[in-house]
Amino acid sequence: MSIRADGSTIRRARWDDLALLLLLAAIWSSSFMFIKVAVVTVPPLTLAVMRLALASTLLAAYVWRTGVRIRLTPQVLFAFVFVGCFGNALPFTLIGWGEQTVSSGLAAILMGAMPLATLILAHYFTKDEPFQRRRLLGLLIGLTGLAVLVGWDALSDLGGAWIAQMAILSAAVSYAVNTVFTRRNLHIPGPILAAGAISAGTIMLLPLALLLESPWQIQPTSSALWSIAALGVLSTALATLLYFHLVRAIGATAFSQVNHMIPIMGVLWGALFLGERPGVRELLALTLILVGVWLVNHSARRA
Repeated sequence: MSIRADGSTIRRARWDDLALLLLLAAIWSSSFMFIKVAVVTVPPLTLAVMRLALASTLLAAYVWRTGVRIRLTPQVLFAFVFVGCFGNALPFTLIGWGEQTVSSGLAAILMGAMPLATLILAHYFTKDEPFQRRRLLGLLIGLTGLAVLVGWDALSDLGGAWIAQMAILSAAVSYAVNTVFTRRNLHIPGPILAAGAISAGTIMLLPLALLLESPWQIQPTSSALWSIAALGVLSTALATLLYFHLVRAIGATAFSQVNHMIPIMGVLWGALFLGERPGVRELLALTLILVGVWLVNHSARRA
């Protein structure tokens, strides 16, 4: 455990932290299912705006209810805009555009670069998460587990539609930048930063949705509306609160391994609701990812 400048601490992940990390991975992995249902009748930018608007309303109500307050200085407003851009608007747009031509398997591997980018950025832009070889080894093992899960043949398309692939890779870096920035802004209470950032992301995407998709003309089905509700409440509002809590508690690098866990949780969703049975490859991938998580967490500094 190490002491930050503001008196708070970053600690080695405990079992309850790992449980929350798995819960967050489960929530984020389920979002792909809800998006697949909703996007049939709701275009992607409009879908993103609707889920963000719902989440920002819920988070604003939560902040008001809890009585947490902060003075809206230029620095705080900049943090809202920065996190809203790099944590919501930019990656949502890049992933949505990139996955039109990039397979989901290759996209998962490219997004798996987020923990590596976080490790590098945290070394240079935080004081309590220095580069460590064991952490790098853990991240590489986790990334290998991810590649085993989706299949090495997914890499056969690497370099093909390179602009779309760079878009997804840029989204991974965007999430890494956002995670490290969050660690550097611990003076802003998590719920307030979550509400402000998601509101900022909504404002950024709204003009694009209005200009490119004419959302007033869409006719969403009831299943699409229920899916958007799930995305707004679970995948955005609740997940963002968990995100800020975990980044503050266990650090940016340890948290970033959630990107390796998400595909594994997707397999578990399939086993629970689609009757799919994990095979040897899935179990091997799970083992590698858990070993990677252990190595990264085991290398956390003690006070």
